[in-house]
Amino acid sequence: MELDSDLQDVIVKQLHSVSEFRLRVSRDDCKVSWLFNGQPIKEGPKYEMGQDDLEPYLKVTDVCGPDEGTYTINVDDKTSTAQLKVQGKLVAQVSSSIFFTVVFECQLMNKGPSTQRVPQDAFT
Repeated sequence: MELDSDLQDVIVKQLHSVSEFRLRVSRDDCKVSWLFNGQPIKEGPKYEMGQDDLEPYLKVTDVCGPDEGTYTINVDDKTSTAQLKVQGKLVAQVSSSIFFTVVFECQLMNKGPSTQRVPQDAFT
């Protein structure tokens, strides 16, 4: 069995989107497993795994900061690795059900406008 292509690094520019890793193999009867930062991935609401013809894939749904890292596919005795990078990560999230004026600061990890105005009624 041979890997006909390698995984490619992915940069996610929009939070809560779907990201996909995919490569091409020489046979469709291979044993495939996926790892995230060295830990096995189990299929569920966050991860969808499958194979289209000779292309095993992994879809990561609702991508956010904690999904950033190293994704590895093991196909029989072959391995390929790629990075998922998330731009515009939310560093902190604040929620409140009490009606006070809340002031908070956050740090965005991407390039672009340094400030963004939020409408006053956005939290009601």
